[in-house]
Amino acid sequence: MSHRTLKALRKRVTLCHHIFDIVMLLCHLNEVRSVRTKYRNLAKQIQNGEVVRLSKGVYASPKDIEGIEGDFFRATRIVGKPSSICLISALKFYGLTEQMFGGIWILVPYARSAPPARSLRTVRSRSPHFRIGIVDHGQFRITDLERTIVDCFRYSRMVGMTTAVSALKQVIADGLTTRDKVYAMARRLRVEKKVIPYLESL
Repeated sequence: MSHRTLKALRKRVTLCHHIFDIVMLLCHLNEVRSVRTKYRNLAKQIQNGEVVRLSKGVYASPKDIEGIEGDFFRATRIVGKPSSICLISALKFYGLTEQMFGGIWILVPYARSAPPARSLRTVRSRSPHFRIGIVDHGQFRITDLERTIVDCFRYSRMVGMTTAVSALKQVIADGLTTRDKVYAMARRLRVEKKVIPYLESL
């Protein structure tokens, strides 16, 4: 290859590099414009009340955050998935308690670092068992009745044994579930030894 041909080839390569840089710059500018447009639209929606900011980077429609189910939806959006409403909040959902201390109680994997929020009480577990006794309500997931009762015994140090025993007595007395169903759930969660004495005393 002659020196002249090599020189011409180098010029073409350099030109291609310049063209590539220009194309990348234009793409970046388009991305910047797109992001700016999205932020402007979002800011306008917030100002008009069409969207509510729940936490950093988390937004929702006002109609989705009304009432206790709205609180559960908000908590789920903040901590992400997998997660499940549990313990005191689940007892409240099933009409088994009037107390709602500590904000919304929500179960998350132990490794999950949930953002700090006064409205949340995150329950971090190494064995969350998200496939056992969890009901999907679309906008949020929640422990079912039997698992809620058993979880109160599992996490009695957090909710208090008095709360766990009181909830167990109430669901049995009201006919909401049976001893057998509670025992079966306790076995699936491997805490039957902790629950059996209280079941036998009923």
